[in-house]
Amino acid sequence: MLIADLKGKLSNLKNSEDFLTSSVFSVFKYINDLWLEKYLNMAINLEGQPLNLSIKNPKYSFWPWFSNSECCGEPDLVIYTQNLAIIIEAKNYSGKSGEEIVVDEETRTETILDQLYREYYIGAFNILGNKYKDFCVIYLTRDPHLPKEELEQTIRFIERKDIKQANKARNRLYWLNWQKACVILEQVISSISSNEIEISLSKDLLEFLERRNLGEFTGFKFLENNYCNNLFFFGDEMFYRKVYRLYWDYLDNYSKLSYAEPVFYY
Repeated sequence: MLIADLKGKLSNLKNSEDFLTSSVFSVFKYINDLWLEKYLNMAINLEGQPLNLSIKNPKYSFWPWFSNSECCGEPDLVIYTQNLAIIIEAKNYSGKSGEEIVVDEETRTETILDQLYREYYIGAFNILGNKYKDFCVIYLTRDPHLPKEELEQTIRFIERKDIKQANKARNRLYWLNWQKACVILEQVISSISSNEIEISLSKDLLEFLERRNLGEFTGFKFLENNYCNNLFFFGDEMFYRKVYRLYWDYLDNYSKLSYAEPVFYY
C-alpha cells in the first residue's frame, strides 16, 4: 500500500486517518521494537513530562471494539506490551469527537461523549486488571504543539464523574504528533544496526509522511550523510523534499522585489 501511495495511485486516501494509522504503525510493527519505544516515549502529558515506558514483544490490535457500563468505543490502536496497554487515538485534520454531554430526559442520566474520555474508561474498565497493571492513552495528532485545551477538557469530563480518576488521568493521558515519527525514521536510516529491510521501509514511510506535510526538518547532517553530498542537487532527494520545496514560495516572492536579489544557502 505504501508503494501504491507513493506512486500516486491512492490519492483518494490522502487524508484518511485510518490509512495514515495503518501505514505508520505497520512499519513500526516490522522494524526493531526499540524504534517504537523511542517514538512513543516522545509523547508528553499536560505537565510536559514525557512517557517513560519499555516495550518488549508488543502485540498490535487495530480498531478493537470495547463496551462497558460507562461507555463503548473503538480506539484506532491498542498496543499491549508486558503488563501495559497503550491506547492510541489517531487524528489527522480533525480533532477528537463528541465534545459534549447528553442528558436523558426521562432518567436524567448523563452520557459523556468525549472521545478521549471514553477511551480512558475503556482502559480503566476493560483493560486494567490482572493481566495489565496499567494503561495510558495517547492522543496522536498533526498539531505542532500540545493541544492543551482538548486534553484539559477530557480531564474535566473525567473529574465530573470521579475526581480520583481525574488525578490518575493526568498521568495516563498523553499527546504525540505524527511529525516526531520522522525523527525516529531518520535515526533508523542512519543507524549502523539497521538492516536493509528496516532502512527501505523507513525511507518509504518518511516519504509517505512528507507527502502529507507531516515531515520534520532535523538539520543538514542527516541529508549530507544519507542522501546527497551536493546540496544543490534538486532531484527527488531529501533536500528537495524537505527544504527547497518548503521555501520556494518565499524565495520566489523575495526575488521579485526591486531591491532584492535571489537568496540561496550554500
